[in-house]
Amino acid sequence: MKKIFIFLLSILLVLTITINLKERNTEKDVKERKITTTFNEEVEKTYEDNERKETEEIKEESREIIDDKEEVKTSKSIEENNNEHAVQTKETVKEQKTKESTTKKSSTEKKNETTKPEPTQSKEETRKEVESGTVDSSGNSVKEEQVKTVVKEPWEKLGISKEEYENKPMYSWMRVDYSVSSCGSVQNCESQCMTDSEELSYTENVSCIEVYSHSGKYLGEMLKRN
Repeated sequence: MKKIFIFLLSILLVLTITINLKERNTEKDVKERKITTTFNEEVEKTYEDNERKETEEIKEESREIIDDKEEVKTSKSIEENNNEHAVQTKETVKEQKTKESTTKKSSTEKKNETTKPEPTQSKEETRKEVESGTVDSSGNSVKEEQVKTVVKEPWEKLGISKEEYENKPMYSWMRVDYSVSSCGSVQNCESQCMTDSEELSYTENVSCIEVYSHSGKYLGEMLKRN
Protein backbone atom coordinates (compact mmCIF):
# COMPACT_ATOMS: atom_id res chain seq x y z
CA MET A 1 0.00 0.00 0.00
CA LYS A 2 2.82 2.37 0.83
CA LYS A 3 4.45 1.69 -2.52
CA ILE A 4 1.22 2.53 -4.37
CA PHE A 5 0.91 5.79 -2.45
CA ILE A 6 4.50 6.75 -3.28
CA PHE A 7 3.90 5.88 -6.95
CA LEU A 8 0.78 8.06 -7.13
CA LEU A 9 2.58 10.89 -5.40
CA SER A 10 5.43 10.66 -7.96
CA ILE A 11 2.94 10.82 -10.84
CA LEU A 12 1.28 13.88 -9.29
CA LEU A 13 4.63 15.66 -8.96
CA VAL A 14 5.54 14.90 -12.58
CA LEU A 15 2.18 16.27 -13.80
CA THR A 16 2.60 19.42 -11.71
CA ILE A 17 6.11 20.05 -13.08
CA THR A 18 4.90 19.43 -16.66
CA ILE A 19 2.01 21.89 -16.31
CA ASN A 20 4.33 24.55 -14.87
CA LEU A 21 6.76 24.11 -17.75
CA LYS A 22 3.96 24.42 -20.31
CA GLU A 23 2.69 27.64 -18.69
CA ARG A 24 6.19 29.11 -18.72
CA ASN A 25 6.69 28.17 -22.39
CA THR A 26 3.30 29.72 -23.24
CA GLU A 27 4.21 32.99 -21.54
CA LYS A 28 7.57 33.00 -23.31
CA ASP A 29 5.89 32.46 -26.72
CA VAL A 30 3.46 35.31 -26.06
CA LYS A 31 6.31 37.67 -25.17
CA GLU A 32 8.31 36.64 -28.24
CA ARG A 33 5.26 37.19 -30.47
CA LYS A 34 4.69 40.65 -29.01
CA ILE A 35 8.34 41.59 -29.58
CA THR A 36 8.22 40.24 -33.18
CA THR A 37 4.96 42.08 -33.92
CA THR A 38 6.32 45.38 -32.56
CA PHE A 39 9.53 45.00 -34.57
CA ASN A 40 7.62 44.23 -37.78
CA GLU A 41 5.37 47.26 -37.23
CA GLU A 42 8.39 49.53 -36.74
CA VAL A 43 10.09 48.14 -39.86
CA GLU A 44 6.92 48.54 -41.93
CA LYS A 45 6.48 52.13 -40.69
CA THR A 46 10.10 52.91 -41.63
CA TYR A 47 9.54 51.46 -45.14
CA GLU A 48 6.38 53.51 -45.60
CA ASP A 49 8.12 56.72 -44.46
CA ASN A 50 11.05 56.14 -46.85
CA GLU A 51 8.70 55.34 -49.70
CA ARG A 52 6.61 58.44 -49.03
CA LYS A 53 9.71 60.68 -48.97
CA GLU A 54 11.06 59.25 -52.24
CA THR A 55 7.66 59.61 -53.93
CA GLU A 56 7.35 63.24 -52.81
CA GLU A 57 10.86 64.05 -54.07
CA ILE A 58 10.13 62.52 -57.48
CA LYS A 59 6.81 64.36 -57.76
CA GLU A 60 8.49 67.67 -56.81
CA GLU A 61 11.16 67.21 -59.50
CA SER A 62 8.45 66.36 -62.05
CA ARG A 63 6.55 69.54 -61.16
CA GLU A 64 9.71 71.64 -61.65
CA ILE A 65 10.26 70.11 -65.11
CA ILE A 66 6.63 70.77 -66.07
CA ASP A 67 6.94 74.40 -64.86
CA ASP A 68 10.11 74.86 -66.97
CA LYS A 69 8.27 73.52 -69.99
CA GLU A 70 5.36 75.93 -69.45
CA GLU A 71 7.80 78.86 -69.15
CA VAL A 72 9.43 77.91 -72.46
CA LYS A 73 6.03 77.70 -74.17
CA THR A 74 4.96 81.05 -72.71
CA SER A 75 8.15 82.83 -73.79
CA LYS A 76 7.83 81.32 -77.27
CA SER A 77 4.21 82.49 -77.54
CA ILE A 78 5.14 86.02 -76.41
CA GLU A 79 7.95 86.19 -78.96
CA GLU A 80 5.63 85.04 -81.77
CA ASN A 81 3.08 87.69 -80.78
CA ASN A 82 5.80 90.37 -80.77
CA ASN A 83 6.97 89.27 -84.23
CA GLU A 84 3.42 89.40 -85.58
CA HIS A 85 2.90 92.85 -84.07
CA ALA A 86 6.17 94.10 -85.60
CA VAL A 87 5.16 92.79 -89.05
CA GLN A 88 1.74 94.42 -88.78
CA THR A 89 3.32 97.72 -87.69
CA LYS A 90 5.73 97.71 -90.68
CA GLU A 91 2.86 97.00 -93.09
CA THR A 92 0.83 99.85 -91.57
CA VAL A 93 3.75 102.28 -91.86
CA LYS A 94 4.34 101.19 -95.46
CA GLU A 95 0.69 101.80 -96.34
CA GLN A 96 0.80 105.26 -94.73
CA LYS A 97 3.94 106.16 -96.65
CA THR A 98 2.32 105.00 -99.90
CA LYS A 99 -0.74 107.16 -99.24
CA GLU A 100 1.41 110.16 -98.35
CA SER A 101 3.49 109.69 -101.49
CA THR A 102 0.36 109.53 -103.64
CA THR A 103 -1.06 112.64 -101.95
CA LYS A 104 2.19 114.59 -102.43
CA LYS A 105 2.39 113.59 -106.08
CA SER A 106 -1.16 114.81 -106.74
CA SER A 107 -0.48 118.05 -104.89
CA THR A 108 2.75 118.63 -106.83
CA GLU A 109 1.01 118.18 -110.17
CA LYS A 110 -1.52 120.84 -109.21
CA LYS A 111 1.16 123.39 -108.24
CA ASN A 112 2.29 126.07 -110.67
CA GLU A 113 5.68 125.94 -112.30
CA THR A 114 6.68 129.09 -110.38
CA THR A 115 6.59 127.25 -107.04
CA LYS A 116 9.98 127.29 -105.41
CA PRO A 117 11.62 123.90 -104.81
CA GLU A 118 12.14 122.83 -101.24
CA PRO A 119 15.68 123.32 -99.93
CA THR A 120 17.86 120.24 -100.20
CA GLN A 121 19.23 118.54 -97.09
CA SER A 122 22.49 120.00 -95.82
CA LYS A 123 25.73 118.01 -95.91
CA GLU A 124 26.00 118.21 -92.12
CA GLU A 125 22.58 116.57 -91.65
CA THR A 126 23.46 113.86 -94.19
CA ARG A 127 26.74 113.12 -92.40
CA LYS A 128 24.92 112.74 -89.05
CA GLU A 129 22.42 110.35 -90.58
CA VAL A 130 25.24 108.25 -92.09
CA GLU A 131 27.00 108.08 -88.70
CA SER A 132 23.79 107.08 -86.93
CA GLY A 133 23.19 104.28 -89.45
CA THR A 134 19.82 105.53 -90.76
CA VAL A 135 21.22 106.12 -94.30
CA ASP A 136 24.23 104.86 -96.25
CA SER A 137 26.98 106.92 -97.92
CA SER A 138 24.79 107.38 -101.02
CA GLY A 139 21.95 108.85 -98.98
CA ASN A 140 19.70 105.80 -99.26
CA SER A 141 17.80 104.75 -96.13
CA VAL A 142 19.10 101.66 -94.39
CA LYS A 143 16.60 98.94 -93.48
CA GLU A 144 16.98 97.53 -90.00
CA GLU A 145 17.34 93.76 -89.96
CA GLN A 146 15.34 91.99 -87.28
CA VAL A 147 17.41 89.72 -85.07
CA LYS A 148 15.81 86.27 -84.83
CA THR A 149 16.01 84.48 -81.49
CA VAL A 150 16.21 80.71 -81.72
CA VAL A 151 14.30 79.00 -78.88
CA LYS A 152 15.41 75.44 -78.18
CA GLU A 153 12.93 72.73 -77.30
CA PRO A 154 13.17 71.21 -73.77
CA TRP A 155 14.61 67.91 -75.04
CA GLU A 156 17.24 69.81 -77.06
CA LYS A 157 18.39 71.56 -73.89
CA LEU A 158 18.79 68.15 -72.22
CA GLY A 159 20.62 66.71 -75.24
CA ILE A 160 18.09 63.90 -75.82
CA SER A 161 15.46 63.04 -78.42
CA LYS A 162 11.78 63.91 -78.18
CA GLU A 163 10.93 60.20 -77.78
CA GLU A 164 13.31 59.87 -74.79
CA TYR A 165 11.99 63.12 -73.32
CA GLU A 166 8.42 61.80 -73.29
CA ASN A 167 8.77 58.02 -72.79
CA LYS A 168 12.07 57.35 -70.97
CA PRO A 169 12.45 57.42 -67.14
CA MET A 170 13.84 60.63 -65.71
CA TYR A 171 16.78 58.88 -64.01
CA SER A 172 19.06 56.25 -65.53
CA TRP A 173 18.75 53.96 -62.49
CA MET A 174 14.98 53.77 -62.86
CA ARG A 175 13.11 51.08 -64.76
CA VAL A 176 9.43 50.43 -65.45
CA ASP A 177 8.41 47.06 -63.96
CA TYR A 178 4.67 47.73 -64.26
CA SER A 179 3.97 49.95 -67.28
CA VAL A 180 0.63 51.61 -68.05
CA SER A 181 0.57 49.95 -71.49
CA SER A 182 0.71 46.47 -69.93
CA CYS A 183 -1.39 47.13 -66.80
CA GLY A 184 -4.10 49.12 -68.55
CA SER A 185 -4.37 51.98 -66.03
CA VAL A 186 -2.50 53.82 -63.29
CA GLN A 187 -4.59 52.12 -60.57
CA ASN A 188 -3.78 48.65 -61.93
CA CYS A 189 -0.04 49.40 -61.97
CA GLU A 190 -0.08 50.61 -58.37
CA SER A 191 -2.22 47.64 -57.23
CA GLN A 192 0.00 45.00 -58.89
CA CYS A 193 3.19 46.55 -57.52
CA MET A 194 1.79 46.78 -53.97
CA THR A 195 0.62 43.13 -54.10
CA ASP A 196 4.05 41.87 -55.17
CA SER A 197 5.87 44.07 -52.64
CA GLU A 198 3.73 42.71 -49.79
CA GLU A 199 4.53 39.14 -50.80
CA LEU A 200 8.25 39.86 -50.98
CA SER A 201 8.35 41.94 -47.78
CA TYR A 202 8.64 38.76 -45.68
CA THR A 203 12.03 37.96 -47.19
CA GLU A 204 13.23 41.22 -48.80
CA ASN A 205 13.18 44.95 -48.18
CA VAL A 206 11.16 46.24 -51.16
CA SER A 207 9.00 49.25 -52.03
CA CYS A 208 7.04 50.67 -54.99
CA ILE A 209 8.16 53.90 -56.71
CA GLU A 210 6.25 55.94 -59.30
CA VAL A 211 8.26 56.42 -62.50
CA TYR A 212 7.95 59.64 -64.54
CA SER A 213 9.60 60.87 -67.75
CA HIS A 214 11.39 64.23 -68.22
CA SER A 215 8.12 65.67 -69.56
CA GLY A 216 6.27 64.71 -66.36
CA LYS A 217 4.41 61.80 -67.99
CA TYR A 218 3.54 58.88 -65.67
CA LEU A 219 5.17 55.71 -67.09
CA GLY A 220 4.36 53.12 -64.41
CA GLU A 221 5.71 51.60 -61.19
CA MET A 222 9.13 50.30 -60.19
CA LEU A 223 9.61 47.54 -57.58
CA LYS A 224 12.71 48.79 -55.77
CA ARG A 225 14.81 46.51 -53.61
CA ASN A 226 16.41 48.56 -50.84
